Amino acid sequence: NMVQADLFNLFAAVTLGVLAFGGGSLPQVIKNVHVRALSVLNMFASGIFFAGAILHLLRDAVQNEQLSMFGASGDSDNDEPNDFWAYVFFSVGFISMLLIEMFAHELERRFSVSSSDSTEMIRLDDATKSGEDDPTKSIEGAALVGTTTESADAAEDVERAAVTQTHSHVKGALGNTQIVAIVIFSALSFHSVMEGVAIGAQTAPAWNIFLAVAAHKALAAFALGSEFLSRGVESGRQLLFLFLFSIMTPIGIWAGQLTVSSSEPSASGGICTALSGGTFLFVAVMEIIPQELQNHQDQTLKGIALCLGFSIFGMMAKWV
Repeated sequence: NMVQADLFNLFAAVTLGVLAFGGGSLPQVIKNVHVRALSVLNMFASGIFFAGAILHLLRDAVQNEQLSMFGASGDSDNDEPNDFWAYVFFSVGFISMLLIEMFAHELERRFSVSSSDSTEMIRLDDATKSGEDDPTKSIEGAALVGTTTESADAAEDVERAAVTQTHSHVKGALGNTQIVAIVIFSALSFHSVMEGVAIGAQTAPAWNIFLAVAAHKALAAFALGSEFLSRGVESGRQLLFLFLFSIMTPIGIWAGQLTVSSSEPSASGGICTALSGGTFLFVAVMEIIPQELQNHQDQTLKGIALCLGFSIFGMMAKWV
């Protein structure tokens, strides 16, 4: 009943929030984590997401009677249930995530290029201000024409000073790359909201979807925390963003609950389920799997982990 679903949603929101914050905080505590183990676990999670998308969420959307009558007038004897809209919204979920990721990667590319250009301009500017149009050429010229040791040393000091100033300025300029981490945070946050919607839109405790999200949540949060750390985001700001990330799935659960007005399946619930299914499929086949296959280590083990995650979670579709 709805009371059980509400209690389950509360449990899911708290558990997933803790997993997200804990997983994201780990990179600050554990500096050396076995990357190969995380890679294999990620492939296992991708198998779970793939099975969750096709064998759980898409199937549930197809079986939603209200969604199958979506757009029907109800006055015609020719109105027959069909699964067309389930596949439409499933596809919309996938394509919307693809467009968001394309936008995020374009922002990342633009900010990375901008930071690189700024670094080069600062280096040239500092070299000019030091009184040498081209310090490297000055050193080379000194060696070729046999200038005094004092002149060569002075030129080297000029270049060393330029390099030192460049490094200090580069540190400031590269602060802009923190925006890249924020873009990644935004994309993962949208994922988390959609995962929460998939849970909250169900009219009964959705243990299958919860397990799929939980299997990936800590790993995704760990990746986000590592990104913050590598980009030099301040500790206080990291904690703020991780807190925001940790409440995204609970917000999604709450939003999903708003679409369900009774214990009976609804068209809106079916739409949310189909959209979330497309999101799950995107995370599996467009994010996790291609990323992990770029590293050619442990390919056999990764393949086994993928098949194992898919098989275990796929078989759950028969009983959960």
